[in-house]
This record gives sequence, structure tokens and C-alpha cells, in this order.
Amino acid sequence: MRITVALSILAALCTIEAIPIRDLEILWMQVREKKWQVDTVIRQLEILYSETVEDTVEKISSQIDEEQSSCISYENSLITRIRKEVNAVGNNAKSCLDTAQRQIRTSAKNAFAESEICEKQARNSIENNLGFLDILIATGRELMSELDDIPLNCHDSNIDMRRYCIIAELARISDEIRNLERDSISAEMTTLPVSKNVIMRYTQCVRDAYSSVYTMGRMIILRAEKCIANANTPTTPSPTTTSSTTPCSTTASSTTASSTTASSTTASSTTASSTMASSTT
Repeated sequence: MRITVALSILAALCTIEAIPIRDLEILWMQVREKKWQVDTVIRQLEILYSETVEDTVEKISSQIDEEQSSCISYENSLITRIRKEVNAVGNNAKSCLDTAQRQIRTSAKNAFAESEICEKQARNSIENNLGFLDILIATGRELMSELDDIPLNCHDSNIDMRRYCIIAELARISDEIRNLERDSISAEMTTLPVSKNVIMRYTQCVRDAYSSVYTMGRMIILRAEKCIANANTPTTPSPTTTSSTTPCSTTASSTTASSTTASSTTASSTTASSTMASSTT
């Protein structure tokens, strides 16, 4: 009988000691669940950040592709137009086509380079505007560190004190986790208008970059037409001096020679008459 009573008392004492231990196990399980909860929020925020950035940049890239396609069509139409005019004139104007092609390609190349700058600026802009997501992610990581530190902060040898410490830490961190989850929901709704604003701004940046192609295109056409017109204009030979005489100069020379001969004849006749008169005398 005494042995039975002793065993009953011992079993009761073991049960009493086991209750706090089971409580601690439950609390540590809650700590792990909170860590999983925070980690889930962090991963959702990271995915939201990366997807928003990539979707924004992708839309800018699509705009560049669209403008590039239109630019190529415009280039081809310009070259076709100039080539027709050159073919109508002939090989004299071939250099006009070559020059126009170089200018068109340079203009398109410059536009593409400027559009790439727009794309880089769009990426920087959306990343800067999503800074609030970075802050939330950093907050989540701080909560993870605090959960990891609970065993270090609650290490009292007294089981009851250890349990109360863990409960207090879990209560405090749980409030911060709820705030983080609430802020992450608000952040998800904020990212869409932020992305739209960046897309609108840098879509216009891309359009402005390619607008120079069309402005230059009109100037290139005018220059090419002028070049073709000059190539088609016949050159007038410049007058040259020759040793041959004109009919007018031949007549003048003949007249002068006749006058000289007549004067010589008259002078000879006068001299002869004077000599005869002297002899008679």
C-alpha cells in the first residue's frame, strides 16, 4: 500500500514538471511559425518588387521595339523615294543617294542610343520609387533576427521565467508582424500607380528620341533633292582664247593693209613727179 501511494505521488510530481516543458515546446513551435510567417511576407515583397520593376522596364522595351519598327519603315520609304529620283537622273546623282543613306542610318542609330538611355532611366526611376518596398523587406528581416534572438534573450534557468519571457517577446513581435502584413497589402496597391507613372513618363522619352528621325528625314530629303538637281544641271563651258582670227578681225586687217599699200603708192608717185620736174628745169 505504501509503495502504491509513493508511486502515485511520484507520477503526479512528474506530471507537474512535464506541463511547463510541454508549454515551452509549444512556445518554441509558435516562434518557428512566426518566423515562417515573416519569411512569407518578405518573399512576397521581394517578388512584388522584382515583378514590378521588370514589368515596367518591359513595357518601355516594347515601346522601343515599336518605335524602332516604325523607324525602319520610315528609313526604307525615304531611301526608296531618293533612289527613284536618282535612277531617273542617272549615275551622276548616285553620290546623293549614298550621302542620304549615311545620314538616315546615323539619325536612326542616334535615336536608338537615346531610347536605350530612356530605358536605363526608367529602371532607375522605378527602383527608386519602390524604395518603400525595400524598407518593408528590411523590417521583415529585422523581425526575423528578433525571433532568432529569443532563445538568447530568454535563457533563464527558471522554466517559468523563461516561459514568461518567450510569451512577452512573441506578443511584442506578433504586433509588429501584423503591422508588416498590413503595410505589405497597402504597398501592393501602391505599386501599380507608381509603375504606370514611370511608364507614361519614359514612353514619352522614347517617342521624343525617335521624333528626331522624322525631323532629320525631312531635312535629308530636301538636301538630296537639291543634290540631285545640281547633278542633273548641265555645266556651261567657259570661254577660251584662241589664235584664230574672226571674220571681223580679218576684214579689219585687210582694210589696214590696203590703206598702207595705197599710202605707199601715193608717196612713190609724188616722189617720181618731183624728180621729173627737177630734170626738166
